[in-house]
Amino acid sequence: MAVTVALGASARVDALRDVKKVRFAKSATQVRKAEIAAEPSSDGLLYAKPEGEYRVYERAGRSLIWDYGELYYTDQDGMYAEVVKGDDGVVWLRNVLRWVNNDAWIQGTLSADGTKITVALGTPIAHDTWNNAYLYLYPAKIDLEGAGDDALAAVLIDTDVSEITYTIDGDKISLDGSVDQESGIAAFYGEDYGNEWAGYMDMVTEYTKLDVAIAEPSTTAEKIEAEIVYTNADVTELDLTDKLGRLGEVCVEGNEVLVRGLAGDNDMWVRGTINGDKVTFANAQVVGVEAGYMMYLTPATHETDDSEGFVMTTFTPTKADLTFDYDAESCSLTNPSADILLTIEPESTMHLYSYIAPTIKKFDDVARTPMKPVFTDVSFNDWDTPTYYGIALRTATFDAEDNFLDPAKMALRFTVNGEPYTFSAAEYPCLSEDLTELPLTLSTPDYYFYWSDNYNSVTINGEEDSIKTLTVQLVYYGGGTESVSEVETWVAESGIEDIMADKDINALIYNLQGMRVSRDSLTPGIYITGGKKFVVTK
Repeated sequence: MAVTVALGASARVDALRDVKKVRFAKSATQVRKAEIAAEPSSDGLLYAKPEGEYRVYERAGRSLIWDYGELYYTDQDGMYAEVVKGDDGVVWLRNVLRWVNNDAWIQGTLSADGTKITVALGTPIAHDTWNNAYLYLYPAKIDLEGAGDDALAAVLIDTDVSEITYTIDGDKISLDGSVDQESGIAAFYGEDYGNEWAGYMDMVTEYTKLDVAIAEPSTTAEKIEAEIVYTNADVTELDLTDKLGRLGEVCVEGNEVLVRGLAGDNDMWVRGTINGDKVTFANAQVVGVEAGYMMYLTPATHETDDSEGFVMTTFTPTKADLTFDYDAESCSLTNPSADILLTIEPESTMHLYSYIAPTIKKFDDVARTPMKPVFTDVSFNDWDTPTYYGIALRTATFDAEDNFLDPAKMALRFTVNGEPYTFSAAEYPCLSEDLTELPLTLSTPDYYFYWSDNYNSVTINGEEDSIKTLTVQLVYYGGGTESVSEVETWVAESGIEDIMADKDINALIYNLQGMRVSRDSLTPGIYITGGKKFVVTK
């Protein structure tokens, strides 16, 4: 278990986004930042697992973190790192810092004798959505005395260190040149933020290789696109359906069925054994690593309680293996009484994903008519600059007959005051081009657009409290055909009030995890108050 000790820097530190001064020597700001050499995602980071020899390592060592003006030392125990040895001396590492577990891969090089890994200074390792800025990896040193009351000044880029290296010794990989509570590696913002320390640092890091069997089909195996449909435990009267779904893949090899899509990482599979018309998945099989945690397949049962006015679902792990009815022709797996957890410990309730009564089967990419979306809130916000409309929608990735639709082939069309609305790149810095249709799954770092399962939020800027009518329509391009839903319409009856005007100023606010948060410390995101969701964008 990690041990946390506060170091006592008590002064309040300015928000990182307001830091503009350069704290470090000019030589530190001139260190060239490495570029990612493989196919990156839209945020410029690499998330797809690279090709090569893959290994999982258990972490050990110390970490230093900044949290609201305080510094804390913690252990790295209980977290995991991953390493892929590619061709031509290329090595990829994931989750290189204990507290920056964003599942992005960084590139290093392997020495000719196979004993050293070198990572370039300034390699980008994460994207901070709050500041819309990247974090970069540098050698770091601790200067608690020089920091004074500003805890963020306690860690500096160590300009005397010219490279970041690890030593490979059998099954162990160790960070070189690191001294407990003195030096190591850390995340820093770029020059626009004065190379400010981002609040995360590791020291005396050591990786120990684990012998774990992680399911993976052969490169020649046929992979069939599959849908994973399950019950929505948090369904409300506002939802269009009580089901949720996601796309994955099914692969049959010999007497085994492999399923991909239960975890957010698209490279993770679970393995089941075929026995006639049944498929059995072993309890506590290792699924893979996500966000620095090892995940295990854990069968469970659940109970739902809504007696307190909100839905509470409790899962109880079972010790038995998980068995599904199996139809080979449709590649379908069904068991109405089975629940699945992906837990961070075997047979635990501490889970990253949960699925109630999932059904897995081959996905049919055909034309279907989507259900009409529903406005759950339209509010004008004039307490921020520039002003904007916050729009909350319920959307379904199912048609009226409960057929699952591919979310990636769905889009939203809006009209404002009777005219088709274009989301322009000029109004929305997160967009690279003007959009007359918003992809249903669009989520942006600045929270102008957000999607999660059956919920969308959209921000319309620059209308200055002038929207009288608003419509939205859902479009589906399944089977290569355009199909449209009925049109949902909102009409302003007596003008729009401020987003919080119709609520008690002292009304409690909660985040999507159900935790109460202060009105004075809201960061960009989605919150709930008075039973309704609202969006903070800046």
